[in-house]
Amino acid sequence: MAKRKEVRVTSTPYVITRLAVSQELKAQIEKDLKVLMREPGYWLTLLFLLVPLGILAMALNSSELSVTFAGSYKLWYLAGLLYFMSTPVALNLFGLEGGSARALFLMPVPRRSILVAKGISTLLVLSIFNATGMVLSSVIARDFSSALPAFLAVESALLVATGVGNVSSVLFPQPLVVGRRGPYARPSPGSLMNVLYLFPGMILTFLLATPAFLSPLIIDLVELPLAFLPAFLFSFIYALGVYFALLRVGGGVLSRHEAYLMSKLEVVD
Repeated sequence: MAKRKEVRVTSTPYVITRLAVSQELKAQIEKDLKVLMREPGYWLTLLFLLVPLGILAMALNSSELSVTFAGSYKLWYLAGLLYFMSTPVALNLFGLEGGSARALFLMPVPRRSILVAKGISTLLVLSIFNATGMVLSSVIARDFSSALPAFLAVESALLVATGVGNVSSVLFPQPLVVGRRGPYARPSPGSLMNVLYLFPGMILTFLLATPAFLSPLIIDLVELPLAFLPAFLFSFIYALGVYFALLRVGGGVLSRHEAYLMSKLEVVD
């Protein structure tokens, strides 16, 4: 009698199964997504950030400000705020890793693969956050004409931010603990310096992301719909180039600073 073939059932998200990457990288992405998904306080904090966005959208839609921020300007202003709120998350890719960082770095995988997995999982989470924020802003501002261009511009700019995070997350890690009120930083040796990296890191990110964000913005505001696709392609290719350049740097930095990174993250446990 033939033996029954055992079938393993996995709970891998559909979006991960469709990625054209190696099985090892898929496993790392799935693991990183589980770390993010298991923390409801993390998601609640992201949702809470939508409150000031909604309030600002209603303020810009008021009779006094609607003249100044007419038409597409409102959505692009709110898109800039969305990007500003998302950037700190992209700059701190290892924030929720904690003591599991030691097991992560014992895995026989290229260090760039670890950074790529962290970047993809973080971008997936931030894409959900940004899509929600853009829909909310469009509904409140009663303007859907620029919703898609603004969302794509933010996504390209966040790709640049994630590239910067490949380096900043290793050199200036900020371990996070998720409590009832959401994620907060746990003090550790040198934690003040780790927080201070946020300001130059964000300035560098904004400077590098300016071409990625401005090219779709300018094309949309001057109302050249046929030129939007080339503008977005330029934006995305530029962001991808910056990301891979910084990924190369980040892989080397991570290989040299693994012990330092683990010492900072394990303080949380």
